[in-house]
Amino acid sequence: MPLAGFKTTADLADVEDVLRTMAAVSEGRLGDAEVAELLDILTLTGEGCARAFRFGKPRTFAQTWIGLVPGRSRSVKVFVLGSASFIESVEEGVSVAKFGPAESRAEYELLRRFFLAAWDWQWTAAPFSGELRATKPKDFDPARTAESMERVLSSPRSPLLELLRGLRRRTLDLLDDTVELAQADLEAADAYLASRGAATLTEMRRRYGQGPRAADP
Repeated sequence: MPLAGFKTTADLADVEDVLRTMAAVSEGRLGDAEVAELLDILTLTGEGCARAFRFGKPRTFAQTWIGLVPGRSRSVKVFVLGSASFIESVEEGVSVAKFGPAESRAEYELLRRFFLAAWDWQWTAAPFSGELRATKPKDFDPARTAESMERVLSSPRSPLLELLRGLRRRTLDLLDDTVELAQADLEAADAYLASRGAATLTEMRRRYGQGPRAADP
């Protein structure tokens, strides 16, 4: 039986959801006890240190190997090796189309809408949009890039948690970049985003803070 592989990077807080998605399609090789064991060991594993685990009966093809590597910014690389059918089920389970946990799905949709609307705002209506356009590379097209990003973020096969991690980071970057917006500019930005069905900067500041720079003394 041929083996296949899968890898993704998720925020530490989302690793349990990744493992439980695997358990749901593992045909008994991975259960609640194994998920709990992996999470316990993960808390004791240092940044950059790899831990590998094997599940399933010895000397059979019905085995699954899982590797976990904690990284920077509370990220975790997850590697999986197993039968082709199992890997296909895992990829489908963590996709935008199928990923289950409602809270993560709701956050993903919130950030997807915000990111795409905020991208347009930065390039067309923000106080600094003129500077952005003046200094961009000649071959860089913000509108075409937005279309490409929207295709990826809307694709049913895209890995939801990996994209969610990226959206969180880009949101924090934007909040950091706009922490010194004047009140009138903030209100204008809020109106722009709301008109496009996205959360406003004010709402995102309330939920995620104002960015790392705002916390500096």
